Amino acid sequence: MNDVNLNYEAKDRSHSTFENQPLLLVLNDDPEFLSFYKEHLEKENGMVIFESDNQPKAAELFYQLYPDYVIINASLIADDGVHVLNGFVQLCQDNHVPILISLDKEDLKLRYACMALADDVIGSRVEPVELVTRVIRNLRKRNRILDQILIDPMTGINNYNNLQQEVEHQLNDLKRSHEPFAMVYVQVDDLPIVQETYGYAIGHQLVKELGEFIQNSIRPADSLYRFHREGFVLVLPKTVKEDAMKLMYRLIERFAQLRFQTTAGEISGTFSARVLDFMDPLQTIEQCLTLMPFPKDKAVADRKAWVMDGTATFTSITLRKLKVGIIDDDRLIREMLKHQLEDIADQDFEVEIRAYPDGEEFFNDPWHRQNERFLLIIDRIMPKMDGLEVLQKIRTQYDRRRYLCMMLTSRDSEEEISMAIQRGANDYMVKPFSIKELRARIRRLIRGTR
Repeated sequence: MNDVNLNYEAKDRSHSTFENQPLLLVLNDDPEFLSFYKEHLEKENGMVIFESDNQPKAAELFYQLYPDYVIINASLIADDGVHVLNGFVQLCQDNHVPILISLDKEDLKLRYACMALADDVIGSRVEPVELVTRVIRNLRKRNRILDQILIDPMTGINNYNNLQQEVEHQLNDLKRSHEPFAMVYVQVDDLPIVQETYGYAIGHQLVKELGEFIQNSIRPADSLYRFHREGFVLVLPKTVKEDAMKLMYRLIERFAQLRFQTTAGEISGTFSARVLDFMDPLQTIEQCLTLMPFPKDKAVADRKAWVMDGTATFTSITLRKLKVGIIDDDRLIREMLKHQLEDIADQDFEVEIRAYPDGEEFFNDPWHRQNERFLLIIDRIMPKMDGLEVLQKIRTQYDRRRYLCMMLTSRDSEEEISMAIQRGANDYMVKPFSIKELRARIRRLIRGTR
């Protein structure tokens, strides 16, 4: 693929751990089909592929991953008819995600039906260079659309681009009027638990319900924006912190009384807020927005219908720490990774690395209980407590938001990969592996925590 110029930058990677890297969701039940796409799109062109063998699972992955592109193997739909894809296709179209359908045989009737739904239709014998060209063309088209819209398609709320413009407007107004403005970061409480219990689609619905509730509860001069994957930022012009906190207490109380109908039955939820007011017109847009999320050292379990005064930490931006735990029974792998990952966070984090021969030794070391951010690189097969057991314990007994988990193993079957993702792995790589690719994937995982 050396003759294809990728020249592509993924948009809105706040919705994904794979920053600046196109993420593809493939509906497929044919290993040969998947191998072809992984070879020419993932290995040769740096895209990331996740796979599902049925539409319901694909829809769940869509809400979990926020993909940039969807590829469908027509063998999954030929028997039942194209109409079975309508719901999933609508989900993609609503979010400006292009669809490519690959036909496993030449059937004009099926081709025409697919053309009515998909952005592109290709045959199974397509040349690799044509495949890559078509995918990149549609990804660039999507980027042009995302550059022009100011609404987050997943929630219908103003998007991050719109938020940046609004903060710039507020700072300019502050220079003229010297009246402060307030911003509030809001986020659903216990969202990981909701997603684990009911699924990502229900978790997304609860986030969307929160956005609509706040949107319908504020003044015309106020405005709400989607901020990264789980939260929103509310901008309150000419408002001081104390008034903003009173407003949030009222909204939190009202939201907790609501009940929402979902496909899993009736659910309710709460949200927490972090309030800041801004009085310095010399601050930059980036400085203002960096202050918005909850501090990383505040455990998720401590937040429940909670309003935080964020101004107290207004000037306390310090270098964050990242602890890297390597859990692998191969001593050579442990030593090699310790050497290769010493500078993995560049200047963004202060990195500390420790290595363990198995999961049991890792959990016996109190190091892992520090209130810091952790990246764990975990082997699948180990003599004491294997990789899946480590994942299970991390995701059920610890604050899961503090732990990024990457599986690094020789097991490459679809079942193994699916099982690891279900247990909570953020990424999965197969041995033997490329150090360059490993470093790139880890950096993207880390950047997703900002």
